[in-house]
Amino acid sequence: MNVTAIEMLFCQQLRLMHGHSIKYLAQQIKVHQSFLYDVEAERRNLTQDIFHKLLAFYHVDYDERMICYETAYELMIEALMALIKNDRERFNTLMTVFAKAQEKYMYSKGFIFNDLLLAMNELQMNEAKNAQKYLHNAERYLSAYDNNAIFAYVLIVMQAYDLAQEFKMIKEIFYKAYDKYSLHNVDPCIKAMLMLQKGRIKAYEKDYLTALSLYDAAIQSFLDQGIMVQALKGKGYKADGMVELKQYKAAQKLYLTIIKQAAGQFKNIALYCCEKLTELCLYQQDLKGCSNYLDLSKQYGTLHDDSKCYQIYIEYKNNDLISAKKSTKDALENIKDKKALYLLKLIHAIQNDNIKKVEHFFQLLKADFANASDEIRSLIIYEMMLDFLQHKHNERYLALLPEYVMQLRGF
Repeated sequence: MNVTAIEMLFCQQLRLMHGHSIKYLAQQIKVHQSFLYDVEAERRNLTQDIFHKLLAFYHVDYDERMICYETAYELMIEALMALIKNDRERFNTLMTVFAKAQEKYMYSKGFIFNDLLLAMNELQMNEAKNAQKYLHNAERYLSAYDNNAIFAYVLIVMQAYDLAQEFKMIKEIFYKAYDKYSLHNVDPCIKAMLMLQKGRIKAYEKDYLTALSLYDAAIQSFLDQGIMVQALKGKGYKADGMVELKQYKAAQKLYLTIIKQAAGQFKNIALYCCEKLTELCLYQQDLKGCSNYLDLSKQYGTLHDDSKCYQIYIEYKNNDLISAKKSTKDALENIKDKKALYLLKLIHAIQNDNIKKVEHFFQLLKADFANASDEIRSLIIYEMMLDFLQHKHNERYLALLPEYVMQLRGF
């Protein structure tokens, strides 16, 4: 009778934790080393007889280690739920429990959940690169996870990587798990998160109608479970999809609804929606509305880099040149995001009537937006360019106008 994949991994973990070579271990339990090599390479199965010899050699109580496995599994699922619900206090409590038990887990079958827990902890501290390292380790044990743990891994991956930069990799991981493993008995919260993330993938592929349908299903599921933070995020993604479908009035209405619902407890979501409304107003050349939403944004947190650029542009358009100059100087020293920096330098060149630099940064922004799902921002830079060129460089204005119309119509 053979042992399970997780038991085989457990035996390998015991050997590695004690720093023993396969040759040394084979000598101690009196089996041929080539057999253990094949077992760890998954070319042969580990028999019950040799499994129990390994346990005896390492003085492991198998039943006790089973309890550790179950405890580690439950802790991992609880921690994921705390992350999804944005319950930082609960998550930190669970991480304290994990820290106290980590060494015990490492010498038990529960070790396979350590990397998932550590990845979540790094995400909570905004250390995505560190989370990615733990996820790389966790990937080795996918075959030993149950479906809840497999989809937990997928959801952590979706948070740890940038969808725009690593789309192909994320999509492959998501669909490979989604197509291979059943959602039977998977926690409803995990299912809802999977629908939400699938919607994000569809939106990135510009299949916005499918994305909106997935968002609606996810939002309803989150509301049914009382998970407001994810329901609001889903509504935000839905509003973004409406913008891409040019349903601007419906998007504005939904953003405003989200702000009202998020303003008290989820200020970062309210800030996001304010900044999205700022973009819509700027695109529609509603400078007063744009200023109002920028002011509202500041009530919910620090403006993101793009919004800082929009504020400078509005100061320039309102002939508040002293404020625009001061804001530009401050922003040049602090903005790190490449796209936002190009946008700032475009605005700076417009202020200084430097057509050569205006064209240079316009082309850089066009290249950056070409492969990203940032259509409204792309339209904003065209609006800025046309506004600048109309009265000063009429020939270039007339040449650029058809390109803008094609961009507007989505050709």
